[in-house]
Amino acid sequence: MKKIFLILIVALLTGKIYGQTPDAPGREISGIVKDSADNAVIGAIVVLKYGADSARLLTNTNGVFVFKNVKAGEFLITVRSIGFANFNKRFLFNAGSNRLILDPIIMRESSNMLNAVVINGTPAITYKEDTVEYRASDYVVKPNATVDELIKKMEGVEVGADGTVTHQGTQVQKFRLNGKDYSGGDVATAIQSLPAEIVEKVQFVDDFGNEAARTGIKDGEPTKVMNVTTRRDRSVGNNGRLNVGVGNNERYGTSILGNRINGNQQINLNLNFNNTVTGVAGGSGNSGFTGGGQGGGFTGGQGGQRGNGGGGLGGGAQQSGGNNGGSSSGGTNQSGGGSVGFRDQFGKKIGLNTSYSYRFNDNNSINNSNSERYTALTDPTTGKILIDPVTKTRADTTTFITTSNTSRQNAKTNTFNFDLEYEIDSANFLRFSPNISYVTSLNNSSTNESKLGYQHRNDIGSNDRKNTTPTFGGNLIFQHQFEKRGRSASVNLGYDANNAEAETDVDAIVQLFEKDNTPLPDSIVRRLVLSKNLRNTTSASFTFSEPLKLVQGNTSRLQFNVSVNRRQYDNTRFTDNMRTGQPVRVDSLSNIFNYSFTTTRLGLNYNVRKTKYNSSLGVTVVPSVLEGTKEHLGVTLRRANLTLIPIANYEYQLSRTNRLGVRYSGSPQEPTFDQIQPVRDDTDPNNPKVGNEKLKVAFNHNITANYNNFIANRNLNIYANITGTTNPNRVTTNVVEYFKPADLDSADLIRETRYINLDGAHSLGGNYGISKSLNKRKYRIDFTGSVRYNKSVSMSNNVLNNGKSWTFTDQLGLQINPNSWLELNPTASYNLTKANYTISTRDNLTKTFALSANGRVYMLKRNVLNFNVRKNFVSGINANVTNNPFVINTSIERQFFKRNNGSLGIQAFDLLNQNNFISRSLSENGFTDTKSNALSRYFMINFRWTPQKWTGAPTNRNGRPVNRRGDGSFIEN
Repeated sequence: MKKIFLILIVALLTGKIYGQTPDAPGREISGIVKDSADNAVIGAIVVLKYGADSARLLTNTNGVFVFKNVKAGEFLITVRSIGFANFNKRFLFNAGSNRLILDPIIMRESSNMLNAVVINGTPAITYKEDTVEYRASDYVVKPNATVDELIKKMEGVEVGADGTVTHQGTQVQKFRLNGKDYSGGDVATAIQSLPAEIVEKVQFVDDFGNEAARTGIKDGEPTKVMNVTTRRDRSVGNNGRLNVGVGNNERYGTSILGNRINGNQQINLNLNFNNTVTGVAGGSGNSGFTGGGQGGGFTGGQGGQRGNGGGGLGGGAQQSGGNNGGSSSGGTNQSGGGSVGFRDQFGKKIGLNTSYSYRFNDNNSINNSNSERYTALTDPTTGKILIDPVTKTRADTTTFITTSNTSRQNAKTNTFNFDLEYEIDSANFLRFSPNISYVTSLNNSSTNESKLGYQHRNDIGSNDRKNTTPTFGGNLIFQHQFEKRGRSASVNLGYDANNAEAETDVDAIVQLFEKDNTPLPDSIVRRLVLSKNLRNTTSASFTFSEPLKLVQGNTSRLQFNVSVNRRQYDNTRFTDNMRTGQPVRVDSLSNIFNYSFTTTRLGLNYNVRKTKYNSSLGVTVVPSVLEGTKEHLGVTLRRANLTLIPIANYEYQLSRTNRLGVRYSGSPQEPTFDQIQPVRDDTDPNNPKVGNEKLKVAFNHNITANYNNFIANRNLNIYANITGTTNPNRVTTNVVEYFKPADLDSADLIRETRYINLDGAHSLGGNYGISKSLNKRKYRIDFTGSVRYNKSVSMSNNVLNNGKSWTFTDQLGLQINPNSWLELNPTASYNLTKANYTISTRDNLTKTFALSANGRVYMLKRNVLNFNVRKNFVSGINANVTNNPFVINTSIERQFFKRNNGSLGIQAFDLLNQNNFISRSLSENGFTDTKSNALSRYFMINFRWTPQKWTGAPTNRNGRPVNRRGDGSFIEN
């Protein structure tokens, strides 16, 4: 009985001890669900089972799920989603671990759902902070197509025949592949060579620079960058491209491309040689004579209103003519070169991206122009414009200028870029980016210019110029993350040196006339001008960021920045008279001056980021010093200035497909040394300059607003952006014209430039677009346009000259792809440019209405007909310059090989020989109409081959899929 009682007591005590043992602590399990194309699977059902218990939830908009308070060490995860096979896998917690992040769960398409509708919850277009993202799988292109053919189908994107890309009215400046510059960032080379089938997403990013990407502090205006992320199953492999074309009139075009991709590793080689017509067949790669992946090469996007924008605030404007959407300059063009690029990630810490390129360009052109220049005659006593006593109108005078010019421009460019990133540890990051370039050029021109009217003068001569410009520099960024989450500091050091040397040989005959138009003996000018311009730029900045609140969906921080930028200039110009064959130095035409401009910026910025919006508010203090010496005039000058610049930025994210943003930026603009030197500069005797030491610092205020909305269930995309700029104290010119010597009948006209501050300059402009897709994107309607208004201020003969220019551009385009054998893109566009100035009684009004169509017809499986036609109706430009050209480009090709990735075709350019290169440039006191030679009708035979092979997706050492960042780069394990 005692033994039984003892056993019972021990059992009760033991039970009490176990009963007092606490429960196992709750653990957190998280993961992400993706499909085989690396897209997030939204709304997938995720079930977690452990023992007799279970939990269930749905993945969020990023495909992420999180289970909290899981007490079991072993559990089963089941994932279900429409269109995918079920996923089941058992997992086990490591001992001592309270948090487990699972490897990405890749869902496979269900073999039983081949005829079912697969629902993808991700919209085709999403808007993120500073980024517009397109899902490539929603845009259908033919096999062997290139990236340019893919992005032409995306809403708000236009691709020019020369490879330029415009997104929502802003031109793309740089190209990246999986987050890093590809082949030096050249946009045209990348989009015309990379295959479309490797693309998962296309992102258009407003990039504020490398330092802003690390610190989050945005300053100044962004650069538009295009980033392509590759499909996971197309991230390991090789592709190539070979184009060979020969034609009549010594036309040819050859390009070779090789590309190797292996996760973060990229190796690319590109060679091309062309002799084509600028603006018709293009000059590189696949632009024009080879087109995109399907040959032809005339689809060219729906751009084509080159050179239509209003001029700058200085009062100039550019009006379009009949150049048919090609380049804005004419002539024949020999071009070519090559590039090689290498990018790789060495372990977790070191990343390398480097490239070298060589380019040559040899352009021959013949230009003929007609100009009118107005001079307002003023009373020397009152300064008012004179009135003709007979006609009772202003006593304006006009100089009519006729110019013919033949020129050859030969340029060679070598560029080397290097970018090294070093993740020292989890708290420290280092980036070093040196760059080197070397440019040489030879320019030869012959000019015959005749002036009649107010000024009577003839100039016949030639100008030979040799230039060399070596440039080297670099940038070093170091960032440190403190132990306190969100606290960081960074240092940015930069240096850039540019040394431009030029030798110009001037040989001219100048003929002046008496007032009764009697010619005077010719004046012969033979000069040798030697110039050297050295510029050194040194910069340093420090940025500190302190978090004030760090809660998910609600963060705020205070950011401080101090930077110093110093630009030093050393300029010399010597002019020798060569009339006797021996150089004789002309001191009055020589110039030696050195100056520097130093700015210090002290900025304080408060940033608040919440789920729906991101805003910044702050101020920057900018003290600056301009100092220099003009040795040949014995002038020394020093100017100091202090400027306050507000900082304001607001981004509101209504949804993943709807956003609104407003940004303000301001910047001071110091006068140049030439503008403030207090003496007369007669380096150019007919165009002397007189500085003004009392000039004030100008200030540029810029406000930008943008709105984007993609209505997914209606396939409707809307965008609009507007930019306003005002320029108080703008530094502008007062051009005073007079004859010298005034007491002689043979007096020559002198145009003396003086510098003044004037208020009233401002501009306002915007871009807008609406795109509607129908019937599973087989049809699309695009309506895009832009409006520009510029108000300029200047003076002429001491009379205020206000300039106003308006530019309206609207375009209606259709994309028609009803079946697999037809692609048709008709477009109608209208451009109106109007400009007037108070000094001129003439209103400059130019209108261009254009009808165009491009497309492809696939016949009998392997035959393709390509065409691009355009008819321009131009009014307002001299009838001797334009003739409403009708340009027809076409080709037919035969495809072969198993994948149809080879073709042989015949191409014809400008069948009617009507292509014109027309432009009208406006200034404060006149205009110039210019027509360039085209020689654009020719024929070519072209062969193309695009081999490619892909071997799968990158994996880590354990054979598991590698995670990726949002820009497409792979995270090394």
